[in-house]
Amino acid sequence: MSYFIRYILVRDETTLATVEAALHLIDPDFNIQVDQSEVETGDLYYKSDILGEITVNRPGDSIFEEEIAELRKQLDAVSHPDKPLVQTALDVAHAMVALHVLQAGNDNPDILEQLWDWLFEQYPGVLQVDEEGYYDIDGLFLPTTPDE
Repeated sequence: MSYFIRYILVRDETTLATVEAALHLIDPDFNIQVDQSEVETGDLYYKSDILGEITVNRPGDSIFEEEIAELRKQLDAVSHPDKPLVQTALDVAHAMVALHVLQAGNDNPDILEQLWDWLFEQYPGVLQVDEEGYYDIDGLFLPTTPDE
């Protein structure tokens, strides 16, 4: 099972090197193997387990523009009083930390939570989880899938 989690930074930017340094300080077992052809993309490891592929995207990057457009499109079907908060976050986004979560990441959400907690502490923003919705530091505030 793989899916995406995206942290949308609304005021600041970051780099993959900054994320890696912070994770390594939190727990030395974190490591990012940077893709030599794409310095803002790499594989996120915890010990020997690959949790997923992590990327930092910014406005002007084609993938950033595509993902923001797709997230906006997904919001079209949502009717919720907090929808404008997310639309504003997408409009003013300065960067996005995207993680393509792989099986080890899915099996160890508590380990991945350390990344998201650090991002919330360091950068104003919202967290988007595929098939779930948008989170702030307190939890889910805008579900994007209907209740079943």
